Amino acid sequence: MNTRLSSVDQILELFFLGSSLGTNALDHDNLDGDRVDLVEHGLQCAELLTEWYPEDLELQVAGLLHDLGHHLALTGSSEHREHDEVLHAERGAMLVGGVLGQRVGQLILLHVPAKRFLITYDEDYGAGLSPISVRTLDMQGGPMLIDEAAPYRALPNWTAALALRRADDLAKVPDHPTRALSEWISSMRLLAARERLAI
Repeated sequence: MNTRLSSVDQILELFFLGSSLGTNALDHDNLDGDRVDLVEHGLQCAELLTEWYPEDLELQVAGLLHDLGHHLALTGSSEHREHDEVLHAERGAMLVGGVLGQRVGQLILLHVPAKRFLITYDEDYGAGLSPISVRTLDMQGGPMLIDEAAPYRALPNWTAALALRRADDLAKVPDHPTRALSEWISSMRLLAARERLAI
């Protein structure tokens, strides 16, 4: 698959891949080790961000799609999936940024370093991480070093990325009610239309 998508329909097609592989895709593939699949996880994350930031549609949609890069690895080898833990944010940002806008892409990109930042600067944060999230933290570079923090804080939207990260960590509740994915399509099309006008 190309590393960039060109339409909301292509994004949805890839997003539905997680659903087509079964409701326990994460557990089955040991991709994340949590108790909800990628589709349910994205919906829960977007729902939390809607509650916390009701006016920030870009942040909400970034929450919905933040793990889209994982969908490409669901059918890959175990080695491929391990490697994907490191690259899924970068891949997801590249997949959607041209369609939904630079800010959505950047928020997706930053949700991994946000975990590294929080584990260093929020003394209570680590206690809430699942064992598998601790394992993937090590794969993603471990706690953020002090000399990495200033460049991170200089990035646009770094605080919004922290909010996405916190929602990401909470969005793992089995059978938690959320809006259907179909209810997000109009929001995605709105952001895509804005991006086309901005070009």
